[in-house]
Amino acid sequence: MNDKRSDSHNMSVRIKMTLDALNKRLDEKNMLVVQNEEGFLGKLQFRFNPPATEEEIKKLPFNIPSDYEDFLKICNGATLFDDPENGGGLQLLSVEEILEDYQYIDYPPDWFPIGYGYDGCRLIIALAPERKGYLYWLDNGGSLDDPFGFLNLTFEKWFDYFIVAQGSKFWEWTWDFNR
Repeated sequence: MNDKRSDSHNMSVRIKMTLDALNKRLDEKNMLVVQNEEGFLGKLQFRFNPPATEEEIKKLPFNIPSDYEDFLKICNGATLFDDPENGGGLQLLSVEEILEDYQYIDYPPDWFPIGYGYDGCRLIIALAPERKGYLYWLDNGGSLDDPFGFLNLTFEKWFDYFIVAQGSKFWEWTWDFNR
């Protein structure tokens, strides 16, 4: 894990490849037809903010993983899989939105929000030296003490899988093939 102020790491190839592939699939209105669980079929929209500057990233009062820093340098937040008529989807926060949200919840040390959606759930970076993956999913009304919230994924893996899963909460899928 690199310090948020370090420029010595290489850009995350996985994040760039995931975004490039997604952009090739989007139509002229940044929309994509997706199929999800239980036969849902819809045309969902994507919005990407301009890249964060070094100055903006330096405002964050904590270290951030290098792959997440790379995402911010490509797009300073995004809205993914948004239904234009019904809302939903996931909002990946800009640096400014992270700082704003960080003020309202008493996060443990080295934890900070990076996204929200699905009826108030939050995607959190929860840095811990004993974990390879650092993402935490906080369900609406859930507790930061819930060990089941740890996804054991880095941002670049989660982002890739989330796009491939077409916006589904793939981390909640069960694999009981005998049903």
